[in-house]
Amino acid sequence: MKTMTATDAKTRFGQMLDDAMRAPVAIEKSGRSVAVLVSSQEYQRLQDAEEEMWGFRARMAEANGFLTEAEQSAWLARMGAKLNAETPAN
Repeated sequence: MKTMTATDAKTRFGQMLDDAMRAPVAIEKSGRSVAVLVSSQEYQRLQDAEEEMWGFRARMAEANGFLTEAEQSAWLARMGAKLNAETPAN
């Protein structure tokens, strides 16, 4: 992955866009990575992959069953009681 400083990215913006069409470009400021510029095609690919991952997780949750409303309430009550027990009194 190509790396540019923020100053170079500002002064050579057109070149940075051209570079990002071929591969992601990391942008550094004060020696640390602060952003990565990707092409719109790569961004869409990443979005599609994320949607597929969430769809897969939803299908797995559906296949393994959901908690009923009563089960959710009971679980939340247990967690609330546990958190209250762990919180020191003032």
